Amino acid sequence: MKYLLSNLWRGTRWLSIDCQIGNEMKPLLKPKRAGEYKLYARLRDWPDLHSEERRDFFNTLWKEYAPFAPKRNKSDVGPDITLELQENVVYVEAVAPSIGCSSDNVPEPVENGVANFPERECLLRLTQALTAKKERFQNYIDEGIVPGNACRIIAMSATRLNQFGTLLDSVHPAPLSVLAGAGPMVIPIGEKEPAYSGRRSILARDSGSSVDAALFDSPEFSIVSAVLYSPLDLWNAPLIPGEFLSLFLNPSADIQVPSMLTERFVTWTRQETESTEIIWKKSTPEPV
Repeated sequence: MKYLLSNLWRGTRWLSIDCQIGNEMKPLLKPKRAGEYKLYARLRDWPDLHSEERRDFFNTLWKEYAPFAPKRNKSDVGPDITLELQENVVYVEAVAPSIGCSSDNVPEPVENGVANFPERECLLRLTQALTAKKERFQNYIDEGIVPGNACRIIAMSATRLNQFGTLLDSVHPAPLSVLAGAGPMVIPIGEKEPAYSGRRSILARDSGSSVDAALFDSPEFSIVSAVLYSPLDLWNAPLIPGEFLSLFLNPSADIQVPSMLTERFVTWTRQETESTEIIWKKSTPEPV
């Protein structure tokens, strides 16, 4: 089974920010505290022009987003974000997988040395996060919090994977590795066919158990309309909003994503084909 990808892919991280309490907006950049994220501290503290640009940019975004941020109190139950798009309502669950704490965890990067790239460990973390959010959506549906006929999207960032997130896209976009079963690159020798991604439908844990690496093929995953993804951290994020995120549409989704979203994001769609190939194509939004 082949996975043919058209064009290149780029995006940015899903920014995790603090919430609003009552009517008072909490600041985005807080004073120094133990265990804080290193890049967060650098953004807040460094005096260089690059940091100043990002501070101004993210503070502007925060002022716009803060009134809609989850308050996370007892009365705040349901998806992280609700978007009202004319006659459509879209529910979003956001997640940035951590490095994990089992034997399959993502290792610390090696400084001034050589080490194997922990692709398997990173993809396992992405798969676990997506599966957990899918189950969260199912609970919302069962409890009547989210209607069964609503569009549901998982927004995921790979920025907490010890700086390995961006490198996951070296062969093809990382979501295709866990949503569509796209595996290592295959380079035909002595043939005119271009290189393509081979099939890898499962990922193996250290325990010997298997994890599904083609989540979009699972009937249970049909409740998720799409995955909105970014590998980039706030330090490397472009300052142009149109270049922020990429949308991967679930070909088996119960509910399709409204065109108002697919027209605004870089969107990956699986094409129908009668051959043994599975083709994913990228569409780029027109400038606004």
